[in-house]
Formats: sequence, C-alpha cells, structure tokens
Amino acid sequence: MKFKAYRYVFYYLLRCGMFVINLFPRKVVLYLARLIGRTLFGLLKRERTKVVNNLSSAYKDQLGSQEIEALARDVFINFALTLADLLLLWKMSIANVKQLVELSPEDEARIQKILSHPGGIVFSASHLGNWELLSAYMAIRFDHSRKTQVIGKRLYFEPYNKLIVRLRERFYTATVYRDTSFKTIVKTLKDGGAIGILPDQDIDSIPGIFVDFFGRPAYTTDAPARLACLSKAVIVPFYMIRHGDKYRMMIDDFIYFDQSKNRNKDEEIRDITQKISWSVEKFVKRYPAQWGWTHNRWKTQPAVMKEAHV
Repeated sequence: MKFKAYRYVFYYLLRCGMFVINLFPRKVVLYLARLIGRTLFGLLKRERTKVVNNLSSAYKDQLGSQEIEALARDVFINFALTLADLLLLWKMSIANVKQLVELSPEDEARIQKILSHPGGIVFSASHLGNWELLSAYMAIRFDHSRKTQVIGKRLYFEPYNKLIVRLRERFYTATVYRDTSFKTIVKTLKDGGAIGILPDQDIDSIPGIFVDFFGRPAYTTDAPARLACLSKAVIVPFYMIRHGDKYRMMIDDFIYFDQSKNRNKDEEIRDITQKISWSVEKFVKRYPAQWGWTHNRWKTQPAVMKEAHV
C-alpha cells in the first residue's frame, strides 16, 4: 500500500483522542459529541447532501423538506454519539457494558433461548445504533460458552484494522474477513459457534441478490441465508438501539432455513434474504436517525448489474 503521511497523522490523533476522552465522565463526553455532531452537520456539505438525498429517496412524500433536514441533523448527532461510545468502549469493563444495555422481558427471554440453542447461530445485525457494542454484549452473555466471530472488511490502513480487531478481542469476539473460505465459517457454525454479519449495505464486490428495501430493489448479500442452508444454523436479527444515554438490545423473530426437500433452495435463500431486509427496514423506520444514511443503499441497480456482466 502506498505510504500516505496523513493516515498516520489521523491515526495518532485518534489514539490521543482515545486517551483524552476517557479522562472525562461519559455524560460530559456525550454532551460534547452532540455539539460535534451538530457542527459536522453544518460543515460537511457533501456528506450532508448525501444524507438528505438518501432520506428524501426513502421517505419520498412522507416527510417535508424541513423534517428531512432535521432528521439529517440527528443522523450526524447520532453518528458522533456512536463514535464517542466506541472510543469509550476501550476502557469499559464487562460490568460497565452490562450496565449500559437494557433489555425488555421479551428480549431477555429471547437471549435465554439463544444461550440454550444447541446449534450454530448467524447474527444478522445492521449499521443501526451501536453494532460494535452489540457484538461485545452478546459475546459477554455467551461467557466463553460459544465461539463468537464477526465477518468484516479488512480496513485499508492496517493500524486502524488492528485497533478495531483488538477492541473486539477485548470482549471475546474474533474477526474473520470477507475473503475467508465459506467452508471455514460453515464449520464454525456446525461446531455450535456464532457468526455476526452486517448485511445492510450495497457491496457489489461480493455475491448477492436484489430484494426490497424501502420499496426499492437493493443489492443485498445472501450470505446469512446460505450459511444457514449449509450449517442448519438459526438466523437471529438483532439491534443495539440508543435510548437516552443507554442502549436497548432488540431481537426480532428468529429465522429458520426450511430444509424440506419440497422447497427450492434458491427460493428459500431469496425469501430469507428478503425477511432480513424487511427486519432492518422495520427497525430503521422506528429509529431513522440511528442508521447509516451516508451509505448509498441503492447504488447498484438491476440494469447496471446486468450490463456489468454482459
């Protein structure tokens, strides 16, 4: 990789920020994060325009321009809050993480069902709320009883990559990369392990299909469904949503792959991928300010994909 000095400058500024931020109470850090979020909304015109356009496309005639603008501002604020908590997570103990997360009686019951599940588990998460806290909390609840991994992209700058990998390892979670053999991941699931995936972005460099998202075709990885097909693992859509200064872990209905011979596997994979997409949409609609609207979820369209393969 070509040497770029500014990457090292940003990296060491980040490390300094991680040290300084942990000198203050969390309430002070979150207060400052809200101010920073509002400031970035005003300064980053290009990113602001992207968020406004994506929100306008998703909500069409449902929200007026002023409502879209206010929601876009909240997206920036929530991003700053999530980043602040990510930096604070470096110094949090297991007890701190547990205190930060609240569960309804229903979701606690689903946690217990997950903990007692004898087979593999595919956790389908989203860039909604705080997904790193989500994996940390679930791994803590497993308490070494189950091998826990997340599938992610190797970051372009290795010091950044090592930083996020070490953070996950602090809470018993290993990182596997997108180019990892499917057989290796399937074996982990067959052995009773848990794999976390974020299937809510348009990544045309990996295999996927088009399913509905906010009423439009969205290119979506079908990896969770294929892993469930090959390993007989259960798929658990779950989310870590900010509520005030704490978080609530929310678990949607479990999804099981229909292994009957009467069911076409490709159709089942499509149906499951659609269910996952609708689950993400359902929670994004409940908490729109907490999703990653800077990402162009509808970048790839069927006609473009078809032309690319001609």
